[in-house]
Amino acid sequence: MNSFTYFLYKNWIRFIVAFMIGLTFFFLYLGVFTNEGSWTSIIHYSNACFMAGFVLLMFSALVVLNFFGGFDIFSFYILRKPHDSTRKENFYEYCERKKEERKPNGLIFIPYLFSATLYLIAAVVTYLVIIL
Repeated sequence: MNSFTYFLYKNWIRFIVAFMIGLTFFFLYLGVFTNEGSWTSIIHYSNACFMAGFVLLMFSALVVLNFFGGFDIFSFYILRKPHDSTRKENFYEYCERKKEERKPNGLIFIPYLFSATLYLIAAVVTYLVIIL
């Protein structure tokens, strides 16, 4: 088993969750921004696919930012308990410890990026069907 199929086998729940999040935003767009009789218009499906793909793309960007330590300063200064005297580590030591804890989950953003790509391809294809 190569590494890609092992990754798919290990993270199949994340792929399903990412696809369901996109599907939720797809139907949310159709329910909120379409009129009663305009569900048959293909432009609404294109817009809904684009919105679902864009939301998943931004979510995967936030996950990548979290993986590289973009939110460590918030978790160090805001989320830690001020009365916790068992750990006397500074911010650099905290960042290094978090980096070591994040190493096994390196490509956790791939399911969201993959689902975003599927929704964006569907949006482009349906838009090209409208134009042509």
